[in-house]
Amino acid sequence: MSGIFLLIDFDGVIKIGDKPASGISDFFEVISKPPVNACILSNSTLRTGSDIRKLLSSWGVESSLPIMTTIDFAIDYIRVNFSTVKVILNEKMKRHFIGFDDEYSNEAVLIGDIGEKWDYSLINDLFLRVRQGAELIALHKNKFWFPDGKNCKLDIGGFIRAIEYATGETAVVLGKPSLLYFKNALVKMGYDYQSPLYSVGDDPYTDILPVRELGGIGLFVSTGKYPFSPDDEIRNIYDWHFRDLSGLTQFILEKIRS
Repeated sequence: MSGIFLLIDFDGVIKIGDKPASGISDFFEVISKPPVNACILSNSTLRTGSDIRKLLSSWGVESSLPIMTTIDFAIDYIRVNFSTVKVILNEKMKRHFIGFDDEYSNEAVLIGDIGEKWDYSLINDLFLRVRQGAELIALHKNKFWFPDGKNCKLDIGGFIRAIEYATGETAVVLGKPSLLYFKNALVKMGYDYQSPLYSVGDDPYTDILPVRELGGIGLFVSTGKYPFSPDDEIRNIYDWHFRDLSGLTQFILEKIRS
């Protein structure tokens, strides 16, 4: 399959806070037609790809593009590699792991978002399981996020790092910036490693840097985690900067016409 390949982040690019980004309809019209081959690749542990598709539909955007979250990838990863796992996720997402989720499993622990339910007892329990040999699996290791698009909150990366530090073990990271996640998406897209590859995101470290390691081009949209600053260290990570989705749409159109 040839053409232009796009890996597109969701939160902070397509969804800003709890609302669709301005210009979303025009954006999807452009990325849904050849020669563009696009995939929405989200680090969310609060939604599946199916959930995102339903959310888009509620905004009036009907899309058949492939959509993947770390939950989707984790389901496949656990199915192939483990018989049981202790799952740390909210109740809605835990139901996707029925048949594998075992409160008493010492085979592996899978850690995602549980909001403000973190406490010493839980972290210590996970530490002891990993210390006794359980595989430590993280859906991501993000430092922080903006759940409402405005207010910053600590993300699960800090808790993962604490367990790593205390046990001397390194977590298997399934979500961004793990190359496992990006390569899995490219396989599903039929990427030939010759066509132009672009990664779109609001976090240069997790959305863009890994794809640049694969030879791709980074498109930074400053509507999410990181505001644009020409002197910031992140300037060396991405290739192009856009202040909004409309600017990105125009860029893609120009690439199609060139």
